[in-house]
Amino acid sequence: VTGHANEAAALAEIGRLITSSTDFGEVFEATAERISTLIPAETISLGTVDAESDTYTTLFRWGLQLPAGSIEMARALAGTSAEIAIRRGSPQIITDELRGKQTATWKGEGQYPLENMKSWLVAPLIVGGKAIGVIHFRASEAGVYTDQHRQLAERIANQIAGPIALAQLHHDLRESEKEQSALAQLAVELALAESAQEMSESIDRTLEGFFQFDRISIVTVDEDEHNLVQIYQRGLHVPGVEIGTVLKFTDIESEFYPWANELAGTTENLDDTNLLDRSSTHKDLG
Repeated sequence: VTGHANEAAALAEIGRLITSSTDFGEVFEATAERISTLIPAETISLGTVDAESDTYTTLFRWGLQLPAGSIEMARALAGTSAEIAIRRGSPQIITDELRGKQTATWKGEGQYPLENMKSWLVAPLIVGGKAIGVIHFRASEAGVYTDQHRQLAERIANQIAGPIALAQLHHDLRESEKEQSALAQLAVELALAESAQEMSESIDRTLEGFFQFDRISIVTVDEDEHNLVQIYQRGLHVPGVEIGTVLKFTDIESEFYPWANELAGTTENLDDTNLLDRSSTHKDLG
């Protein structure tokens, strides 16, 4: 009875923490630390899921720092522990085989940051029958998680899924308001701009407020001549491409894509498809 009472008290405390702010980032550390008293974990991660694009995005991690560049970066669900939990609709204790596959396919810099975590437990966050996220529990000792931990993870996931969905809704609304305000300001700046350079700088400044990039370029398109003319660029230099450079669509395939392949760290040969397909390929490469 005492054990059940302690568990109920811990779940109530987790519920209080998770609802204490509409910005979950402010309460995640305290919530994860309280959760770790119920389920042994050296690190706990929370991510959101986009069912339409079959991706998930890690937002927070307690216990271990997220690798640089991985925060809020969408990753493919396919073949991951998150996918298994989501598809089955319940928490899953991840096998050594799948854990090894994820470690082996790490594409970031240096050693896979979770390589020393030998036990993984993953629970889907489900609201209205739809997966909105996943929570990962990891420990360095092998064979830590049991069916009892899996049941606890399900109760915790049920406890926090609703508040997280509300917090995400608040976040999306704030972002929408921010975007509308920025676009309205951009419209004013474009209307008052006296040159293409001023217009391009306004576009650059606006986009930089929403996401990171190493290079931005703006081109005009001449459909009749099949030409692109570079009118603005900033950031990473592309060999042979300067302000005023004219590139035919065919030149882009022969000159730009080999450089882009090198930048993306791949020697993959692109098949002979149209320009849109080639652009999508590089988007997939990041």
